[in-house]
Amino acid sequence: MMKNTRVPLIMILLLIISAMTVHAQVEETPEAEHLAVAHELLIAMESEKAHTEGIETMVELQIQQNPAIEQLGPAMRRFFRKYAGWDRLKDFFAEIYATEFTESELRDLVTFYSTDLGKKVARLTPGIQKKAAAFGADLVQKHQSDLQRMLMEEMETPEDSNSDSESPY
Repeated sequence: MMKNTRVPLIMILLLIISAMTVHAQVEETPEAEHLAVAHELLIAMESEKAHTEGIETMVELQIQQNPAIEQLGPAMRRFFRKYAGWDRLKDFFAEIYATEFTESELRDLVTFYSTDLGKKVARLTPGIQKKAAAFGADLVQKHQSDLQRMLMEEMETPEDSNSDSESPY
């Protein structure tokens, strides 16, 4: 019965590992003022709320995809609060923004997110992301047997046989 949870849980673990890898690849820590503006942006974007809602969405989608794991929901939430909670990741996100944007660009973004439109974007983004995540989960669920077949084939074939030419839509 728990067999169906492997692919989605593996996908979550791969996402966490890839985020850690990206963090490890940051070559240079931005200046303190640059990071401070990045933190200001995260506040203006209401990133803590969006992050918390994102974790809840991820757990909800896992349970919707496999109702047999519903009793694991509280443990999954505790795990993500402990290891991927906002207090643990906010510096990581600030560093990403400070690496990708100049200090001036970050200030412009803070100004934008302080406008009515920016506040609306911040307010609506988690819901948009939730809908996108549900669409993605539904897409994977509908084609799960094909995904499993492709993963098994990939594990059995040499590296040079990757073919991404087919559209998933």
